[in-house]
Amino acid sequence: MSSVPGEKQMKRPSIPNLKEPDERIVELSLGAAICVHRSLGPGLLESVYESAMMIELADRGLEARRQVEVAAFYKGRGLGLGYRADIIVADCLLLELDC
Repeated sequence: MSSVPGEKQMKRPSIPNLKEPDERIVELSLGAAICVHRSLGPGLLESVYESAMMIELADRGLEARRQVEVAAFYKGRGLGLGYRADIIVADCLLLELDC
C-alpha cells in the first residue's frame, strides 16, 4: 500500500458474508493445523491434509465447510469467475492449504 499523500489506498479484497473471527477460532484452527502437520508430516496430497483438517476442526467443535466457491470482484464489479476456498471455518476464517 502506498503512503503518498493524495494517492488512493488500495482495499484488501473481502469475501462476502464472512464475519470477523474471534481469537478463540483462530487459536483452535492454528492448533488443528499444527496437529495435522505433526501427525502426517510433509509430502502428501492437499486433499489428504484437507480431510484431516476437517476432522481436527470438528474435534475442536468448529463448524467448517470445504471447497467453497468464492466470487471475485475488482473495483466493486464481479469478474464472472472466482476460486474455491479450501476450508472456511465458522463462516469467518478462510483457510488455504499449501502443500
